Parts: sequence; C-alpha cells; structure tokens
Amino acid sequence: MELFEAKEEEKKKLLEVSNECEAEIEREIARILDKSGNFIASTLIITGSLVLGYSLINGLGRKKNKKIKKKTETTSNLEGDSLFSQIGSTVASYSMLLILDIAREKLVQYIESKKVEKQA
Repeated sequence: MELFEAKEEEKKKLLEVSNECEAEIEREIARILDKSGNFIASTLIITGSLVLGYSLINGLGRKKNKKIKKKTETTSNLEGDSLFSQIGSTVASYSMLLILDIAREKLVQYIESKKVEKQA
C-alpha cells in the first residue's frame, strides 16, 4: 500500500512540474509571437515605404528626363510616353499609396488585437 501511495505522490509531483513547464513554454511562445508580430509589421511598413519612395523618385526622374528630351529634340512625341500612359502611371502610384495605407491600418489593428489578447 505504501508503494502505491508513493507512486501516486510521485505522479502528482511530476504532473505539477509538467504543468509548470507547459505554462512556461506557453509564456515563451506568446513572447516570441509578440516580438515576431512587431518585427513583421515594422518590416512591412519599412519595405512599403521604401518601395513607395523608390517608385515616386523613379516616376519623378522619368518626368524630368522627358522634359529634357522635349527641349533638346525637335521630333514629335513618338518616343515619349503618351497621355494615357502618364495617367496610368499616376493612377498606379496613387493606388499603391492607398494599398500601403490600408495594409498599414490592418497591421496596426492586428498589433493592437495581439496586445489586447496579451493583456486579457
């Protein structure tokens, strides 16, 4: 009988240790997920900003080159961009701005929801 009671006591101790380890692992996972979520959000925001900046600078640079070409060349607008392609590139730039803004808002909402989950 004493052997049985000793085994039961040992099982209880092992279950307590197991529960403590499980709780510690869950806390570590939550901490890692929180850090990785913040890192991913920051990375996406920075990357989007760089892409947007590059596309804007690239677009502005093309317009300056086009103005220089118009001044130096006497030919017609056969080599340059047409009005429709200029409108298309402008619409593409503004749509990229809109998409990046929406993505930023969604990332902020996601981070805030994770913070609320962490606090609860």
